[in-house]
Amino acid sequence: MKTKSEVCITIPLSKVRKIVTEATRVIRRTLCRVLKEGENVKNGVGMAISTPRKLILKVCTKNILDNLDEAVLKRIVHNFYLTEKQRPTLRAIHS
Repeated sequence: MKTKSEVCITIPLSKVRKIVTEATRVIRRTLCRVLKEGENVKNGVGMAISTPRKLILKVCTKNILDNLDEAVLKRIVHNFYLTEKQRPTLRAIHS
């Protein structure tokens, strides 16, 4: 009986890309892009194979208001508009 190392598996060259896309679960066009980029690196046209940047989610701390703070802010702006009869600005509200 032959062991796995003794068994020679032959893959027809016309089906290599199809088998690779099925095995890696990558779209065929993506495989072609990676191969093209690898050829560019080998030929000296490109520096290295690039990967997409990771998205960095930033939390904006300036706009975080809970319902109570939002209601207080609305009341301050509304009262300022009624009492001062002018457009509320931060400087005017602070003074």
